[in-house]
Amino acid sequence: MTTLQDHWSTLSQPVVALLDDGDDTTLWEAALNLILSEASFLARHAITQPAIVATIGRCSHWLRPHQARWTADGGFAWPSGYGGVGYSRTGAPEFDWSISAAWNSSADNWQPIASDSRELHGKNKLLTFRVTIPAHTIQHRQAAIPTEWMPGSPVIPKRPCRQIYGFRQIEGSWQCTATSDGGRQHYEQASNRAHQPPS
Repeated sequence: MTTLQDHWSTLSQPVVALLDDGDDTTLWEAALNLILSEASFLARHAITQPAIVATIGRCSHWLRPHQARWTADGGFAWPSGYGGVGYSRTGAPEFDWSISAAWNSSADNWQPIASDSRELHGKNKLLTFRVTIPAHTIQHRQAAIPTEWMPGSPVIPKRPCRQIYGFRQIEGSWQCTATSDGGRQHYEQASNRAHQPPS
């Protein structure tokens, strides 16, 4: 679907400054390179020119409604949090901390921005891409990472796009072994736009 890009080199400094000894930096590197590469594909084929900001954070308090599991690739703990209305499997994970990065279409990459940046305020057409990575990953060999475009993705701006990425540690490296299909229609739309002749 997409070409893997190196986004870690531009985001590692603000992220690593906030990680602690229980966080596996190699998971953060693998996850952000893949997830932001796919997000870049959608941003590249936006139907309008909105401001696009990724909010990337760590969550250490997860909700396990009735011990729910995401059954892909042998199963992962369902990645729901305490945010939103009520405690349910659709609850948004709440950040311990987060950083922000704005999509720069000219440079074709994500650039870190301050939390009080004008990119985050006063924009009527702001699209937000939220990425939540679990804490304490140095202790575990798997991680389910939920993402969400709000209010929608760059190619379908009025329809939320929720997706889960399942990572496992295999032979000493983190690899994505499963993704949910919540973003399928969005990626298909982006693919169609990518193959359209220039107007």
